[in-house]
Amino acid sequence: MLHTRLVLMAWGQRNPNLIKFFRYAKLGENAGYDIDKMLVWEKLTKGRVEFASDLVCSTITYWFGEQVRVQAGEQAKEQVQCLINVIREDAYTVSDLLRLLHLKGRRNFLENYLNPAIEDGYVLRAYPDKPRHPNQRYYLSEKGLKLVK
Repeated sequence: MLHTRLVLMAWGQRNPNLIKFFRYAKLGENAGYDIDKMLVWEKLTKGRVEFASDLVCSTITYWFGEQVRVQAGEQAKEQVQCLINVIREDAYTVSDLLRLLHLKGRRNFLENYLNPAIEDGYVLRAYPDKPRHPNQRYYLSEKGLKLVK
């Protein structure tokens, strides 16, 4: 379940909270305008949308359908496994990993490959206290090494 709290805006204005929310849910092309875009959620995810409102703001609850959760989990596992198979016993920069995985989008790579692998404990940073260190390299943890194929 995902929640978002929106301040009511003039009709037709873009709502930055909605945009951020739909991008988080990997539905960025649906971000932007009005209630009709929110209702697309039901069709795309098979989850329901609940609206609650008072005089100042509205609360919208987006429920994920079970199918979406399973698909997203499987896709994330595949992407992290690809990253693990590329890193193996070496240490690489983000640029090196993008090249080895034949990817062009740095943001996509960070959101869908590297960050999930770090959060799950499969990949470690050479400079853990300084994620933006100019010499930052990424290598596999013991947990990650066990998954190398």
